[in-house]
Amino acid sequence: MRAETPPLARIDSIVVKELEATGEVGFRIVASEVLGRVSTGIPADAATCADCLRELLDLNDRRSRYPFLNCTNCGPRFTITRSIPYDRPQTSMARFKMCPQCQAEYDDPLNRRFHAQPNACAVCGPSLELVPSGAALADYELLELLLFRAIARRDVKPLAKALIARFGSFSEVIAARPERLREIDGLGEAAICEIKLVEAAARKLARGALEKRTVLSSFVEVIDYCRTAMAYAEREEFRVLFLDKRNGLIADEVQGVGTVDHTPVYPREVVRRALELGSCALILAHNHPSGDPTPSTADIRMTHDIINIAQPFGIVVHDHLIVGRNGHSSLKGLKMI
Repeated sequence: MRAETPPLARIDSIVVKELEATGEVGFRIVASEVLGRVSTGIPADAATCADCLRELLDLNDRRSRYPFLNCTNCGPRFTITRSIPYDRPQTSMARFKMCPQCQAEYDDPLNRRFHAQPNACAVCGPSLELVPSGAALADYELLELLLFRAIARRDVKPLAKALIARFGSFSEVIAARPERLREIDGLGEAAICEIKLVEAAARKLARGALEKRTVLSSFVEVIDYCRTAMAYAEREEFRVLFLDKRNGLIADEVQGVGTVDHTPVYPREVVRRALELGSCALILAHNHPSGDPTPSTADIRMTHDIINIAQPFGIVVHDHLIVGRNGHSSLKGLKMI
């Protein structure tokens, strides 16, 4: 058999039999009392064969307390099969490259793990973690889950941490321009597409919440939308929310994009666009890439210029919002308009 490897088995039929439960019956899920995030081992199920059980309980074995323990004689088999025949490249285990020891078992016809498709150990296989109830994922962990979809068969934790170190936070990674993301070693086009897809989805979600409600009665949604749309942008953007007489959103338009500390704004063009859209009220918004949302003298002067030009046409400027990484400010709230 060592000289000539037998062909892979083909599944022709599946027979399902109902078996009587053995050992523990029933279970319950309770909140973890452990603080922080910890790795854990979970004993295999009742189908575990004697050989796997011996490995599971042997503290010196590389599969000691490994939750995905299995062989061809037993389970569990935590895999998703994409298509028949059932072999590793066709399952969710394809992204986990076997370590030399697991590969040797997999290739040896005399080993009980010969072509056991979910074959893995703690060195090369999937891991399982318990997260305390209500605990939030760290920025790099959230990014790691995102990258894992785009980059198969690779530990993406170092890449996730490198992105956070470079840009500062999960939000800033998501908002980063593609050309800046390409500067990171190991980050390919597929991963960049995943990142920008999340950004687009976040903007769509925030805008959807805004469109469903009267704008002035949902100030929190306005702030959330503006922060999502441009708080982490690397250049200043000037945005106008055009409202109807019931303060419903007619249009949201970027009127100008500038440098890191200035955006050219033309008050007459803002009012002209409002007249074209039949808008009765405006909410002005722009970002400060520095992160500090404190309004400048130029911000205040420009706001009053727009108010003065819009007033004869019956167009009201409700507010001018300034957003940044460190928060937001409202000129109306600061009693500057």
